Amino acid sequence: MPQTLSELQAQHLQSCSTDFSYWSAADAKIVNENAELVGIGGLFPGPRRVVEAIERQHAAGHAARVIVLKARRHRISATVQAYFQWTMLFRGRNLNAVTIADLQERTDKMIEFQATFWQHLPEWYRP
Repeated sequence: MPQTLSELQAQHLQSCSTDFSYWSAADAKIVNENAELVGIGGLFPGPRRVVEAIERQHAAGHAARVIVLKARRHRISATVQAYFQWTMLFRGRNLNAVTIADLQERTDKMIEFQATFWQHLPEWYRP
């Protein structure tokens, strides 16, 4: 990360570091079903509930544990992976996140989300 940031960059980082929804709309990119790079955008109701559950557990001082039974294509997996990345970027060091799925190919897809998020972060704020 450069030693000095512009005022706009510093404000953006401040907003990102305190607000997952802001960060996910501004900087979290995924490849959609049409092979286009798109932002996650605003949180849909399902992903929003998952993030709220995670944040409630964190606020209570607990490690977050969420089990989600869902249909496909609701962006819940992408949102959870984005939340993992946001936490690693802005919440401190020595954190762990675990991704588990019923099939290896689904786990690989979630790991691919992580790689895509990282590759498309603004270079000036990558650690």
